[in-house]
Amino acid sequence: MAHKTPISLDEHSAQVKASVDALIAGEESGLPRTFDNEDFLKRMRDRHGR
Repeated sequence: MAHKTPISLDEHSAQVKASVDALIAGEESGLPRTFDNEDFLKRMRDRHGR
């Protein structure tokens, strides 16, 4: 494993808070939706022509 430069406690706390905030946002975003690949490709082709 590569040696990393130590970070300050403030930097570590900020990283942990950002991770926790992202997890909470994900939990609050609701249930996942089914991804329809064919519909997605159709929309992209309609928008961008191909």
